[in-house]
Amino acid sequence: MGDMIMPINIKKTTVLYMKLLFLVSILFYLQYVRATDFRYSADYEYAYYENINNVLAPVSNEYSNALVGRFSVLENSGYLNASVNGQLRTTQYKNNITSDRTRARVSVLSTWVLRPKSVEWFLSDVFTQTTINSLISDTPDNRQNINTFSTGPDFSIKLNSLNRIIIKPRIESYLFQVGNDNVRIKNDLEWEYSINSTITMQLNQVLEKVDFQKDNLNPDRTRNDLFVSLISVKALNRLQLDLGRTRVNDDFGRNFDNPRFKLSISSQRNHNTLFNLSYGVRITDVGRYIAAQNAPVSSLDNASLSLFQNTTSRLGIVRQISSGSLSLTYSNLLREFEVTPELNQQQSNLALSGKLALTGLSKLYFSLYKSKKDFLNDIDGRIYNDSSYSIKYAYTIRRNLFFNMNVSTRERSSNIAEAEYKSPKIILSIQYSSF
Repeated sequence: MGDMIMPINIKKTTVLYMKLLFLVSILFYLQYVRATDFRYSADYEYAYYENINNVLAPVSNEYSNALVGRFSVLENSGYLNASVNGQLRTTQYKNNITSDRTRARVSVLSTWVLRPKSVEWFLSDVFTQTTINSLISDTPDNRQNINTFSTGPDFSIKLNSLNRIIIKPRIESYLFQVGNDNVRIKNDLEWEYSINSTITMQLNQVLEKVDFQKDNLNPDRTRNDLFVSLISVKALNRLQLDLGRTRVNDDFGRNFDNPRFKLSISSQRNHNTLFNLSYGVRITDVGRYIAAQNAPVSSLDNASLSLFQNTTSRLGIVRQISSGSLSLTYSNLLREFEVTPELNQQQSNLALSGKLALTGLSKLYFSLYKSKKDFLNDIDGRIYNDSSYSIKYAYTIRRNLFFNMNVSTRERSSNIAEAEYKSPKIILSIQYSSF
């Protein structure tokens, strides 16, 4: 019997080779550039969990020991702007209520200037985790690894002092531990016209071709975004208005035509207060949303297919005070799925966080988060009311050595009794940091 030859996915193999080439190139470059800023930290954490699996009636408490390593590399030279951030966490649980695990998170974002003001090379690579099934609790066993990658050149063609054309071709990959991997070819074409020193108008067209690994589950599709942008920047204030449409066609013969709208206002009246307001409507898909937000949306195996219209409104205020800072954000999200309306959901969120300096050596951090999620077409009429509260005390033992104590709790009330839980947690940690 002859040797069995495994089929090769040419597009995915090409993406992997490109990722390896550019990551090695960036690390090789950073190794020999003196301007690179490298920082790191190492933590030991001891944690107590009253309900680690977020269930209605926990069997017993859990304890864990964890080692956490973090690093950050920043480069801002004339030819390379790059940031590389990573975290590795290994956790051992005493009572084996859940399994021991090691998790990694890495993000790379870089722009390589090949020809100043004309040609640059862009690369983004993110490896992280997200929830597998958003209909059940976010627990250690309900997490999956995901990896998103995007790279390509940016061409800037200056026609005259007022007009410029920007072309951004990209090859992208979306890889899921649970889900349907896919490769995307995309091109972003922009015509930019400067109306005056503070107002710019853009005509944008974004073309995308998506190739799924499992074609029987996910039909390949094409996407065409055409929209106009108006951007005004004056001192510390910024306004952007997008108006257009998005058309999506898949190999099953389905066609979707949706509006694309965005209004965002950012205003910093003084150095102490920043105000943000935004409202947007656009069609997206679960894979791209997870990549951008690191947030779960669907529990389906074909998660990276599911198209939905995302309507989002958000209001945020950040205030600097004499002893620290305060942040308040309210948002409302409506997700309307094109093919799977049973997943339609509306969610409202309120988040308050702050940092206070108690003394020269100690700080207090606090956060409060409230959320209501309504699965509009769920057969059970599922509604989740989630809350989380946390207080963290940080004390500087020495210049680079810190002690932290974090007390937090997560709660869920619901019309589905078995979905309710209350999960207090206490974490004590010693941290060495060069940050």
